[in-house]
Amino acid sequence: MGDLYNQLFDNRFEGDYEDFVQFDSETILPLLPQAQDFINTLSDITENALLQLPSETP
Repeated sequence: MGDLYNQLFDNRFEGDYEDFVQFDSETILPLLPQAQDFINTLSDITENALLQLPSETP
């Protein structure tokens, strides 16, 4: 998962700071399932962390 995050970060950085960057579908499409897995994992971790918080009762 770290390699994916590094690739996404590098692409984002290039897109933000280089002139006229375009990514083709051959570059992006293979990343989509991995990116979705990454998002799902972060969502699960966040949800579990929130469930561990003490509930606020007055």
